[in-house]
Amino acid sequence: MIRRLLLLLCLLGLASGPALAQTDAPDGTLLSSEPCPPDPNRSYEDVVRMVRTNLDSEVEAAREENLVMPPISDAQLAAALSDRARIEEGLAYRGFECRVISYASGGLRIAGLLWKPIDTEGKRLPLLIALRGGNNKFGPMHPWTYQGWHALLKAGYVVLATQYRGGPGSDGSDGFGSRGDLDDVRNLVPLAQSLGYVDTSQTFLFGGSRGGMQAYMLAREGFPMRAMAIRAGAGSVRDAKRPKLIPMRARMMTDYAADPEAALDRRSAILWADEIKVPTILFHGTADWRVPVKDALDVAQGLNKAGTPFALHIYEGDTHSMTLNAPDMLERTLAFFEQFRTGTADEGAGRP
Repeated sequence: MIRRLLLLLCLLGLASGPALAQTDAPDGTLLSSEPCPPDPNRSYEDVVRMVRTNLDSEVEAAREENLVMPPISDAQLAAALSDRARIEEGLAYRGFECRVISYASGGLRIAGLLWKPIDTEGKRLPLLIALRGGNNKFGPMHPWTYQGWHALLKAGYVVLATQYRGGPGSDGSDGFGSRGDLDDVRNLVPLAQSLGYVDTSQTFLFGGSRGGMQAYMLAREGFPMRAMAIRAGAGSVRDAKRPKLIPMRARMMTDYAADPEAALDRRSAILWADEIKVPTILFHGTADWRVPVKDALDVAQGLNKAGTPFALHIYEGDTHSMTLNAPDMLERTLAFFEQFRTGTADEGAGRP
């Protein structure tokens, strides 16, 4: 009778013991792939309205934390979005596709996105791994970020992104830079290799905000990449201007309870940027209220001390999302990456 009861409890998932894995597939296995929902912006005017709506939301979010985001005038926005032909080309998205994917990572099913040419026959394309900001369900990578990474696809890249564990569509819990989150990024490499048209010896990273923090961590640990671009990267998790974030992040970090100071230091590249050997291009806006521009300056100082190739671009009056200078940022990113696209993977991780 007792044996039958235990069996029933196990079947119901109520018995004690380790939880069953969500998937037994090897790390990096592509589990599903389907077309992304259509871009909700169908015209240039739609894009202008969307950007204005996002800006107004950012101003309000800053106000709720008793911080000030300088408003951006209609004239500034019009100048930033003046290249109508470029925007309409991105909206047309001819020759490219976006796919919502899921893949195996640490026994979990992790959600992600893939942007690629429709025709991949006989191609071996460089890889950009895009690291989202935010945490949990907040700030996910959207299918049509930077118009579906159109500028990168046009330049010949394949782009992959992960929503991390705990993100929308993913199993598990967000660890805000814990080992599992970094593994979710690492496991995109075998996934890319399995596609057949990606040259993973030519891998690059683009990290925004929290994604910048994780890009720094991966670079320090020798993740095999040619170079990385950082947009408004969080160089420290001890931001005195936003004190409410500290306990929230601490709850997520799986390594915090054992050694709080070490957990915070591990995520604060301003303390160890001189250990980063990966060529890096940094972008930050002076009107960024989410991550202080000082983070970029301090990381650049560490890169300079290490003799690591780097470039730093500070955009006066721009936002956390680089609203006013996104096309310039992507153009400069591509030019920087081109310097490091020669050679083979066996030269070693993190080397140009």
